[in-house]
Amino acid sequence: MEKRSTAEMLGTLGYLLAMGAALLPQFRYAGFIITGTAWILLGISERQKVLVLAGSLLTADGLVSYISRCFLLGTSLLVCFIVLGVVAKGFEMYAHFKASTIYGISWFWWSGVTRILVLILLAAFSAILAFIIVQAQAPSIDEALRKTDPTLYHTAATLLVAGGIAELIASLLSVVAFSSLGFSKKK
Repeated sequence: MEKRSTAEMLGTLGYLLAMGAALLPQFRYAGFIITGTAWILLGISERQKVLVLAGSLLTADGLVSYISRCFLLGTSLLVCFIVLGVVAKGFEMYAHFKASTIYGISWFWWSGVTRILVLILLAAFSAILAFIIVQAQAPSIDEALRKTDPTLYHTAATLLVAGGIAELIASLLSVVAFSSLGFSKKK
């Protein structure tokens, strides 16, 4: 019970910090680390290895993302960090569905569904951005965006903004979910 109340507090704080990344980017890294710790504590208290793994990956992603931003690293190392981030987010999505099942809190489920929507929107954005870059045959992304059809550019921008809004909603749902842990059916 003690681990769960600590996880409730840390999860709520961590996702609030992640939402504050628009104000200060360092909040995102701290949010990942604190949220990862909350998932680890939930995993330990429920003996769920997938929750511990999701928390460990989120914590590692927060640390590695911060390090990669502070020090300019080679492209191959940055690709490894991006892969770590994608894997961490995948396990975070699964952890939300697992927590929904364990605790009977539907906010976890809704947050997981919203995170899937974020993934779809950002995948569509990435596909359009890749198409723009290939089509323009420009040496830089900036030049490719200047050369592209405005409709395509606006579609990509709309998808990116919608993904950001959906990510904020997903984090807000996670805040509510973690705040609800004390009221869950499972004691």
